[in-house]
Amino acid sequence: FWNLLPRDLGISFSLLRTVCFVGCMLFICVLCYLTLHWRRRGMPLPPRHSLLISLGAWVCVFSLLFALAARAVYKAACTYCEWGAGVDFLPWVYIWLAAAALGAFGAGLSWLQAGRPRPASILALDVLQEDAESGDEDEMLNLADDKEEVRVAQTQQWDRGLCARLQCCCVCLFLLAVCAAGLMFGSVVDSYSFNERWIDKQWGFALEEGEAYTAPVWMGEFGYLNHGPFWLTFMRYLASRDVDFAYWAINGIKFAEGYNNANGVYTPD
Repeated sequence: FWNLLPRDLGISFSLLRTVCFVGCMLFICVLCYLTLHWRRRGMPLPPRHSLLISLGAWVCVFSLLFALAARAVYKAACTYCEWGAGVDFLPWVYIWLAAAALGAFGAGLSWLQAGRPRPASILALDVLQEDAESGDEDEMLNLADDKEEVRVAQTQQWDRGLCARLQCCCVCLFLLAVCAAGLMFGSVVDSYSFNERWIDKQWGFALEEGEAYTAPVWMGEFGYLNHGPFWLTFMRYLASRDVDFAYWAINGIKFAEGYNNANGVYTPD
């Protein structure tokens, strides 16, 4: 299925790595700018419910997008091998849907628990005023200094601008994670070592001699329209394992899809 990228989408792995690397650098720069602005504002911390609502909502949004993407890839892969698509891609649809449900649940729970608490600065002033009215001389002498500290803290309160920057930060973090995953994917998936381990796990283990599961293996078909990265890697694997093969299928029916194989050597009967 990795051949779907270079063949059907026209995206080479080198282009994927370049785009993801540039995306990583861009989002890191944006995050650095947002962090610098936050430090200049005195590094005020967001209310806990605002932070949890933001994280939960964006987890839900991005998980739904990933679930839709995984379903689209699954549908496209079903035209080649329905069984393989169900094993490789269909579980990711349910995983991302579960992540979206958890994100929505967390955001909703934080929303219900948020309530409408009084601003912390007003509560602090009320506490100082009560202490002063109680007759404590030391606290009466320090009341002016404490009020000044509260006034300074008021300038560092969480406002709409900081809330908007928090949303930008969440989006950049998620997109940075996507680009980093794409960079790792593009760097690993077309390597011979990765494909060797993957093929060994699927059926290459049967080539090991002297084991209870040892069996003769004959590759019936691996024809392809172009010599993409996976095709070249697969040829190298067949040569290293001394696997006999036929370029076209010998079977007259595609068992996974259940229809006649027009390119098969034999007829269905």
